[in-house]
Amino acid sequence: MASEQLGFSNSINVGTYDALRRGLLTSARIMVPAPWARGAISSYHGEDVGVQLVTNSEHPIFHFGPLTYAPSLFDGSGGFPAEVEDFWDHADPEETRREARAQIERAIYWGFDVSHLASAKDAMVARPEFFDILLELALEFRLPLRLDRSQDDPLLGFPAFSLASDEGVLTTDHHVDLWHKEWLKFQNPTEVFEEVVLAIEPGITEITIRLGEDSSELRALMQDWPRYVSFQQLVSSPRSIMEMFEKMGIRVIGYRDLKQAAQATS
Repeated sequence: MASEQLGFSNSINVGTYDALRRGLLTSARIMVPAPWARGAISSYHGEDVGVQLVTNSEHPIFHFGPLTYAPSLFDGSGGFPAEVEDFWDHADPEETRREARAQIERAIYWGFDVSHLASAKDAMVARPEFFDILLELALEFRLPLRLDRSQDDPLLGFPAFSLASDEGVLTTDHHVDLWHKEWLKFQNPTEVFEEVVLAIEPGITEITIRLGEDSSELRALMQDWPRYVSFQQLVSSPRSIMEMFEKMGIRVIGYRDLKQAAQATS
């Protein structure tokens, strides 16, 4: 179970670390260019944290841009483009490669023991010229990737999952994003997890969530702040979820487990 957006705001940092330290959350992902990324490292104590490679910035207030000199990665507002399609249409692959590597290296320099990589909004997965970069970086830094078996020929037009597997990159098999529109109809987080348990297929599945401590900051930033707070409260006191998982024979692991398994066999 992984939480996105670590580094975006103080409330998200606090909620994420709380769930990592005393709850069911097993992994999180840092958005290195985000406004509160330095706050995230100041509170880091060795938790399982990967890098969420950022190429878009859709929030109207916290609108941020690349770490590197990368003109093709800027929109007209001075930050990353809000829409993935704008990134695909205008991003230069070499500038994207430099920026993605810089985000990983900055996280390592700050002191994160990076456990895995994922592309925010799958922007670097859905086009072959950018997936090549993502795969190259996973190999270079010897890190697992968040992927999905469905991300292969029928969906993308090229075999992303198979390419990663052939290169020996350890990946997830399935991906359930609880912020995807199909799950937003469930307002009660317990009800969501009851449905998720039924949907999980054999293999390694990432359940993606977003968490935040209830605060005036979170309420000002996120229209769906109640969802952040309700998931944070449930995941931080997870007995009912664990009972559901145990009943279905689901074992909860983190990306660090995958990283260690991959390095042990390489």
